[in-house]
Amino acid sequence: MFNCIKNEKRSSKRREFKKPVQLELSVLEKNHPKVIKFTGQGVDISQSGIGLITKYSLKKGSIVRLILPTEEKETGFYTFAKTVWSKRINGSYRAGLTFLM
Repeated sequence: MFNCIKNEKRSSKRREFKKPVQLELSVLEKNHPKVIKFTGQGVDISQSGIGLITKYSLKKGSIVRLILPTEEKETGFYTFAKTVWSKRINGSYRAGLTFLM
């Protein structure tokens, strides 16, 4: 359904990651910084990046802060990622992001 990767460019093996992911995106709104917080659904993950489905359009090149779920419910793993591609599918967006290290 959401498998829209035509030319695979990943350098590391991905695995299924069907978990909710919190995202934070900084934008300028009327010349004032604003942080948009929303939830995406993980699709797959690898050493170098993550595939997500969101209701929010991520533009190619945008930097987001991700909060990935951990085994401990009270905490999450914080990291930054850059949007490599995003495609609208059935009212949602399927996006591929690469982790920034």
